[in-house]
Amino acid sequence: MSNAGFITGLASPLVPVLGFLLFRKKISRSVCVGVLFATIGLYLLTVGDKLVFNQGDSLVLICAFAFAIHMLLTGRFVSAMPVIPLTIIQLLAVGIYSGISAFVSSEPAFYLAGNTPLSWYDSVFSPIVLSAILVAGILGTAYAYWAQSACQKILPDYKVALIFTLEPIFACLTAAIFLNETLGIIGLIGAVSILLGMLIAETGNKFFFRSA
Repeated sequence: MSNAGFITGLASPLVPVLGFLLFRKKISRSVCVGVLFATIGLYLLTVGDKLVFNQGDSLVLICAFAFAIHMLLTGRFVSAMPVIPLTIIQLLAVGIYSGISAFVSSEPAFYLAGNTPLSWYDSVFSPIVLSAILVAGILGTAYAYWAQSACQKILPDYKVALIFTLEPIFACLTAAIFLNETLGIIGLIGAVSILLGMLIAETGNKFFFRSA
């Protein structure tokens, strides 16, 4: 799971790279250095010394490219469309594609390995699944798409991408609060590196690369 988390997180540094390759969006030296620090921090925080690539990682890498392209396209479309209609279109697309995938897949829609699969009726109307649907659907999907689109109206793509690198930091903090998990020294260095990368990207031209 650690390498999958790292590869998925690569969507953030891929945004300025693909933005330059696809749309010729130039980025400053401070942004390049900030993205480099954030990438190193992401690696240390999610992988540490346990990176072992496997066959499924190629699919995760494709997913990272898809996330990065989605962020770039959102930045382009949001300048010409209101945020709420754009969000609704994205949610509709997610619902359609997810529904098709659920019905086409040979695996049961709701199951845990080693346990008896649940039927659609039994699982959807159980309290724990209903609460998960509400949390993931309202906060993790609807609000997340709206917030990203709204932010990309006022912030460049690369800054929004760098903010996304904070995700593993919040995940670690949540795990520490609710699961009593601790973050090792490598993870702490990674978290600091991510924050430093964001600071350099935001203020680099003013403080780090000021001409003599």
